[in-house]
Amino acid sequence: MHRLSMGVLALAATGASALAQFSVVLPNGFATTMANTANAFPFASTATAFPGLRIQHVYDSGDFTAQNVTYPILVTGLRWRMADNSTASWTGGTYANVTISMSTAAVDYLATTTNYATNHGANLAVVYSGPVTVQPGVGNGVGLPGPYAVSVTLPAPFLYDPALGDLAIEVDNPSPATNWGGGTFATMSTVSSPVPAAKRVYGSTLYPNANGVDGNILVQEITYTPASGLYSAFSGSPAAGPTGMTVAFTDHTYTSDPGGVTSWNWDLDGDGIVDSTVQNPTFTYNTCGAYTVSLTTTDATHAPNTLTRTGYIQVGISPITPSFTYTALAAGVFQFTDTSTPTPSSWAWDLDGDGITDSTAQNPVWAYASPCTAVPITLSVSSTCAGPWSTTRPIVLSPLAATAVPMTGGNGTTGNPVVGNMFDITVTAPEGINVCALTQGIYTHVGPFTADVYITEDTYIGKEGNAAAWRLVATGSGNCVTAGALSPATGYAVALNSPFYLPRGNYGVAIYLSQPGGTMYVCYTNGPLGPYANGDITFFPNPAAAPGRSNTGTLFNNTGFTPRCWNGMFHYTKAGGNGDVAGYGFMGSGCAGSLGVSHLTPNHAPTLGSAVAVTVDNLPANVAIMMTGFSNTNWLLGALPFDLGVYGAPGCKLRVSPDANLLLLGAGNQAAWPFNVPNSPGLIGVTMFNQAVVLNPGFNAAGAVGSDAAGMMIGL
Repeated sequence: MHRLSMGVLALAATGASALAQFSVVLPNGFATTMANTANAFPFASTATAFPGLRIQHVYDSGDFTAQNVTYPILVTGLRWRMADNSTASWTGGTYANVTISMSTAAVDYLATTTNYATNHGANLAVVYSGPVTVQPGVGNGVGLPGPYAVSVTLPAPFLYDPALGDLAIEVDNPSPATNWGGGTFATMSTVSSPVPAAKRVYGSTLYPNANGVDGNILVQEITYTPASGLYSAFSGSPAAGPTGMTVAFTDHTYTSDPGGVTSWNWDLDGDGIVDSTVQNPTFTYNTCGAYTVSLTTTDATHAPNTLTRTGYIQVGISPITPSFTYTALAAGVFQFTDTSTPTPSSWAWDLDGDGITDSTAQNPVWAYASPCTAVPITLSVSSTCAGPWSTTRPIVLSPLAATAVPMTGGNGTTGNPVVGNMFDITVTAPEGINVCALTQGIYTHVGPFTADVYITEDTYIGKEGNAAAWRLVATGSGNCVTAGALSPATGYAVALNSPFYLPRGNYGVAIYLSQPGGTMYVCYTNGPLGPYANGDITFFPNPAAAPGRSNTGTLFNNTGFTPRCWNGMFHYTKAGGNGDVAGYGFMGSGCAGSLGVSHLTPNHAPTLGSAVAVTVDNLPANVAIMMTGFSNTNWLLGALPFDLGVYGAPGCKLRVSPDANLLLLGAGNQAAWPFNVPNSPGLIGVTMFNQAVVLNPGFNAAGAVGSDAAGMMIGL
């Protein structure tokens, strides 16, 4: 209960009408002082890719009391000021569906967080819903505050008492793409003078969730009248929960009658019957439902006043936010743990992405056929009375992972639909690695995208614009639900069409992202430059010489910047209890003959007991000699690779030790090398290497060229 304040009495003593309109500019000190910056939020000055704009300001109650507003007020309107110190003009425009909410904040402005809901207080109310127009105009000039171009009149006044806390004002604009001609709003930062006593929560790329909290505060004018009369108000806690919960209600009624409130009549379950006449009752709800609560109060001066809050108490039906974590128990076996809030009463898990429920346990264990895979996981949860609520996360399930850089940020804007990163790696695992998926940090982009992974031997340096030096080893796809989520737990899994195998050695990697229907964004951080190693793989092994670079536009052009460190993660297996997945993959470039470079393509990886057939293409004479060796570094005549120019094949290199050789006769410019893998577990992890001598009479002095080289690991 609030009594008539001295401030209201003073207004009455001077003859001010109880209905007179007054105004206050927030934050304090900026009614005539210019702001030091400008911002298009909460509306958008030009067409934008943001899915929406959601801006919440928490203004210190001292912004009111410092301007002699020390009493309860009825807020009747809001205005936003355009950029100060400006002569720019704007054409104006209308946003069709804007929601404005207000409350006495539940926290001090200094404790504002990115959780919009917890910043709001119990008297949260939607004070306006509908179109908002930015009026056309022009700045007032250099050295002058800007004009007010946006004005909203509230259909019903909002009661605010500075004595009860700070003021939260939230604007939700779900369609910010309207173009109103380039204007911006006056804002100030934490280096303004005076420093604004307020905080801003903003949601743009992560809309409707928040991107962050900062001190970029809008200059905003509030129109009000001093509160006079009887205004019922209350809160209940908890406002949502399971059946059988007991809610404590607290009266917050304001009256200007010096005698205060004289009676309270509570309808706590919406049946039209008075359930309590005490000031602060409790009530137990034993049945699911959304309950409307009404409070009617009286005093000695005014007519009875009723506040009705429809569906205010949510029993057993409040929304559940589904979420989960997962942990590897063994190769291909994962424990999923429900972390939904509040705790559901039932669960339905689709653990393999086929749309069929695989488990109804709260925390299931699931075994996958492959120990390394990317799969969309869907968790649907329900309460006793409502639901389901679902979440789908494409995640990577792998026994091993290596991060290129700490995935804590990403940047790089571009208007191109294709962007990429180039960087060097060193595979140090003796048996090599099988990469099955990526976790890709994404900057700004929201929506589906594709990924292509290219490999070249040794390093990317000097090959940035040479597409012929690269081999496409895998493609994949992903979907960004929200941009900027860069951690492995919330980043974006890229499921590859097949794993790519990398033998031990040095490589250049190019990862290109594309979204043909729109704009993609480069994914990188500027550093530290590395190296980053985990014992199996090292990213950026020589940061001084090859720190990584970005590329934009077409594949393998020279448009890019360095240093640019790829922001992502490799998920992989290797021999020795980490999946033992067989692998076959590119490890070095061949040299072109009359039909171009010959490539090695297996029908499948060399698994125990299987028959492998590796096809060699681009054979001018339909003849090749397949060389198979146990080394890609040492050879009788010297270190590998060995320059074959001395034997009449300039530009060609021997990349494998020729320990076993087989003549291949084919047709149609190709031939196949057969390899029957014994079914012996002792062979798991054994590595070998292939390269074909391609007969090409008359092409050079040697009459032959070399194919690409590949490595293989025998596995399961």
